[in-house]
Amino acid sequence: MLVVVVSDTKAYRTEQIATVAPNREDVTILDDTLTSITDLEQYLYPSLFTEGASIVHIRFMLEQSFAEMNAGFAKKLIASPTVFIFEEFAVPAPALTSLKKYGALVHASAKVPGPKKGNDMFALASAIITPNKKDAWMNFQRAISYEPVEGLLGIMYWKVRDLMIKNPRTKEQYETLYRNLLQAHAKAWQTNMPLELMIEKVLLQ
Repeated sequence: MLVVVVSDTKAYRTEQIATVAPNREDVTILDDTLTSITDLEQYLYPSLFTEGASIVHIRFMLEQSFAEMNAGFAKKLIASPTVFIFEEFAVPAPALTSLKKYGALVHASAKVPGPKKGNDMFALASAIITPNKKDAWMNFQRAISYEPVEGLLGIMYWKVRDLMIKNPRTKEQYETLYRNLLQAHAKAWQTNMPLELMIEKVLLQ
């Protein structure tokens, strides 16, 4: 089974995914930092010891790698007892049309105007780095509603380093934050934990 959820609104994506995978503990989460579309073949046939259908949640991979999703491979995913959920910000309309034709279930919301890329997104990501935990969390939630966390981390790292240099009195505090962000980033890769959740925990420490 192949499900594609497309929206620039995080709430819509979360709602649609929850209807397919209500129990997040039973879901394997992948992204393009760890795997490619063709690597999904290893999940086509779940273990005989697995109860119920296996669910694989692939985040923000299809838009950039759709060329690898030929008709034959798409049909394999659709015919598989494994449920493959692609979560995307945007996918070209012809690609969605093809997937529907093959038999995929596509959920796509109307595009909601958001802040422009560039300076606006830079300001959003920079605003996450603040000593006030509530403000940091709220700014993080706002930023990831427009941009995946992978796209924000580079700016966040830069902001922390900049504050370390400009504020010698609080250098140790920002060094700790920088180290915690790096460790969370690495742990997400190693354990398949959602990167978004790992970064959120650091901001709330």
